[in-house]
Amino acid sequence: MIGLLSLALVAASLVLSVLAVRVFHDPMKPAGVGSSFLQSLGVSVVGFAFGYLASRMAGVDLHKMHVGRMDRKGRPRTNAGRLCGIIAMLAALGIVFVMALLWLLIDSAGTDGVASWMR
Repeated sequence: MIGLLSLALVAASLVLSVLAVRVFHDPMKPAGVGSSFLQSLGVSVVGFAFGYLASRMAGVDLHKMHVGRMDRKGRPRTNAGRLCGIIAMLAALGIVFVMALLWLLIDSAGTDGVASWMR
């Protein structure tokens, strides 16, 4: 359950990051870009945290199943939750990395939209 929640948070972060880039390129609305970037970053961090928790809790449960202290019937769902948590962590890291690159490229762009180091 936490794995699916973490994937949903990372998906929301992706939507916010796309909106942030789209808002930035609208010359009539330059304000609010920083908040969209920060919202996307915040949701990515929360998604990463939930993904870590999901994968860690699933790992503990899988160990208990292996040792025999927990019923093995839930192994497929536990593996699915662990996989969702890992995917959420990787996606959140990827989004943060892309957001940092976009922030650097957009921040270094001049008034003509071309970064100073690209001229």
